[in-house]
Amino acid sequence: MKKINILVTGIGGGGVGEQVLKALRLAKNPDYTIIGTDITEYSAGHRFVDIFCKVPSVSDPSYREVFFSLVNKYKIDFVFHGSEPELQFLSQNRQALREEGVYCYINSADLISLCSNKVETYEKLQSFGFNVPRFMKIDRLRDLDEIDFYPIVLKPYVGSGGSSNVFIALDRKEARLLGSYMLKSGIRIVAQEYLSTHENEYTIGISSDELGNVLGSIVIKKMIGNAMSTRLKVKSNDSLYVISSGFSQGEVCHMADLQKQAENMALALKSKGPLNVQGRVVDGQLMLMEINPRTSGTTSLRAMAGYNEPDMVIKYYANNEKWDTNYEDMVILRGLEEYAHKGWQLAVQPFAGMDATIGIDPLIAGLAPDMVQPSPLPLETAVRIDPIIANVLEPATVRVDPILATPLETSVAVTALDTVLATTLETSSVGIDTALAATMEPAAAGMEPILAIGSTANRTDLAVLERMPVEN
Repeated sequence: MKKINILVTGIGGGGVGEQVLKALRLAKNPDYTIIGTDITEYSAGHRFVDIFCKVPSVSDPSYREVFFSLVNKYKIDFVFHGSEPELQFLSQNRQALREEGVYCYINSADLISLCSNKVETYEKLQSFGFNVPRFMKIDRLRDLDEIDFYPIVLKPYVGSGGSSNVFIALDRKEARLLGSYMLKSGIRIVAQEYLSTHENEYTIGISSDELGNVLGSIVIKKMIGNAMSTRLKVKSNDSLYVISSGFSQGEVCHMADLQKQAENMALALKSKGPLNVQGRVVDGQLMLMEINPRTSGTTSLRAMAGYNEPDMVIKYYANNEKWDTNYEDMVILRGLEEYAHKGWQLAVQPFAGMDATIGIDPLIAGLAPDMVQPSPLPLETAVRIDPIIANVLEPATVRVDPILATPLETSVAVTALDTVLATTLETSSVGIDTALAATMEPAAAGMEPILAIGSTANRTDLAVLERMPVEN
């Protein structure tokens, strides 16, 4: 496979962008260079990318220019979105991306538009004969008086995905109270029948090609109950009413009948990309609750089971490789993952205005930031030790820009931090002067061998880091 440059937007916030990054890293493909963007440098997704670029919000008038400048600068081959606004942006600019030779893994503009309105989507699926819980669009508070299928779920019907402003109303009184709040907040409401089978809730991912052919599908039976997987829980007498959150966990499994029902939905809707169906099973039939034409928030879970959609998309379109529909049945649980971002500004601020630097994070080396000096070479890309992994010293702590290292011959001096330390690139290795080791804190003793990357270092040991400060 040729080298592939991949852009993933919206990598912060633990959302879809971070899920795509995790899946791509699970692929362990040395030919992938991953560029990630977000509106803030304080993003947990930093640890999965080779290059990070700070960008304005999609709503900013400058976003399009910044986005396409990155596409051209890094010669992007594939783009994956990480948020709803970016999905809409990519949909509107798909032709421009196509002209740049970039493949954007999103669904058709028609389906994205349809699924952004839940009421229209439910009506369309009903017309095709699919099972949809009873629902009613609520334009005025008095519309709630016409509902005769309590309990109900009140939720926004504009937008795809997410679980904000979703409520359970057990009776008309609660519905009017919650409906009044939502309508006054400018939320357009759909009331949907609550299905009392949260133990049988599933999310099914269906992948289709640009011609609408189904390539594969995967099922996760959701485990709902803990704080992360539960959006809302209401107890009344002996009954428990539960709404799942956007953080799904559970049993990855094969269910041929359920997959067939979901695949038929994809075919009926003429899906031409990623599609996610969420529903509960009643009497063996899938009752649709949500359907979203985008990459899933369970992308990394699927990849762990062997259904790595981002990786398969790249192989399918770049190399014409057959879509791999095989995956393992397993239970995957999720929890919070702490990520130390301490030291980011300490490492960044001293580099302001420099064309190129090589630096050592003070948290690792015990050095004052002002010891870092600018590089004597007019290099465009900065090389430095990543402060993000400062607390996890492993054999590949030094992360060297492969774009920078490639054209350099052996024994080319890159920089000098002071008269004591000289760093060179010699046959794919980075060496730290032994004189520096003697000045380190006891906890840093022996850092010279720890920081050495041998000639056997693989692509996953390397990372591209943008020049400091992080691009705006």
